[in-house]
Amino acid sequence: MTGFQIIQALLTITEISGLFYLFFLMYERRNTRLWSSLLLGSLIAGFCASAIFQRGEVAMYSRYFMLFCIGVTVILLKLFFRLKTSDGFIITALYYETIYFLDIILGYLGQLLSGRTEFIITAQLHVNRDRIIIMVLSRLITLIIILLIICNRGRFRLLLTKYKLIVFILVVLEYIGLFYCDEILNITVYRNKRIDIYFVFFPLLILFILVTMIVFVLYIEKKNEVKLFQTHNNMVKKSYREMLYLYQNRDRIFHDMQNHILILSSMLEENNLEAAKNYISKIQDPIKELQQKKYTGNHIVNIIMNDKMKKAERCAITVNIRELEVYENNIEDIDWCCMLANLLDNAIEGCQKIAENKRKIELYLVQRNGTIILNISNTYGGDIAAEDNKLLSSKKDALLHGIGMQSVRLTVEKYKGTFEYHFTEERFTVSIALFI
Repeated sequence: MTGFQIIQALLTITEISGLFYLFFLMYERRNTRLWSSLLLGSLIAGFCASAIFQRGEVAMYSRYFMLFCIGVTVILLKLFFRLKTSDGFIITALYYETIYFLDIILGYLGQLLSGRTEFIITAQLHVNRDRIIIMVLSRLITLIIILLIICNRGRFRLLLTKYKLIVFILVVLEYIGLFYCDEILNITVYRNKRIDIYFVFFPLLILFILVTMIVFVLYIEKKNEVKLFQTHNNMVKKSYREMLYLYQNRDRIFHDMQNHILILSSMLEENNLEAAKNYISKIQDPIKELQQKKYTGNHIVNIIMNDKMKKAERCAITVNIRELEVYENNIEDIDWCCMLANLLDNAIEGCQKIAENKRKIELYLVQRNGTIILNISNTYGGDIAAEDNKLLSSKKDALLHGIGMQSVRLTVEKYKGTFEYHFTEERFTVSIALFI
């Protein structure tokens, strides 16, 4: 192999490996065992070998070989990674189409700058310096794009989830551009000067679509963000009002105790024991109903815990409090309502969908060394799914539930904390860390 052939082989390996590296970072493997990794590595090596052979023995560019690469990559992704086929296809198609489009455009620019009519044809058919320069430049541009995606992979996956149709249109547009622009490889067509307009029209059209898409997405996301904050505030206020109502009711009952004691004293002074017994039986129920157990040294946490424990008891749910130790701190009452009350409500609702003997909630809430750790785990019916780090609810009003969980996340971020969740077939767990 010549030096140019070795460089071309390395660039081809880098091109294919870079795409799979992107998927390694963004998606979970189906199987992480050694045999699965070795098999995947072997298949990628075989794939690289076929691409090296095609470029070395056939040509630098082939639209049909590009389609072959897209198909092979999508099959490998489906076999070894947990992702939707449509996502794998869109990312792969964009990747290869962009590289091949860059090869064609750079070849066209090289032909214009050099003034050599045979420039792109020679680079297409022979492994020479011109081909290597084209491949190096196009792969460097692609590398920059990949690094930008890696740095913003959360937003990129959100883009694929929410605006898949727009991205797919971009894929189709790039392919149409390739279909027309690769006619430059036909020397007869190029000499007739029929394709120069394509190299002006399609890059400008793709750039216009990209800019329009970015502006549109930013507008929609900003609009959704405003809606999310409004809903978040409404939900938090509602939870806070409910907790405040319980607190005020308790104060009212205990305030009335003064009058109850006076009446009972009068009955006892008159030795009217029967009437006193009847009166005590009448005032016991509302007192028991609002009787507050002191779980922690934090008043709002106590109110929430009393309310949710009673709710869990009514739903025949066993609540195991592993540890509960929290004091008054700088976490606002309204934020405790948003986090603790919301998550406990979700846990209770999850338990209600399964048999009573399986309904279990575990709670861990501890405040130590300026950190609050909250862990809530509950059994559920296995009907939870997630996509792009967001829960896909089984509720009829899935949007509201999704906003509810995002509301918790926003509150956690307010205190520079962390919010994580994971689930198995039978148990769902939320973990929060707050720094106060």
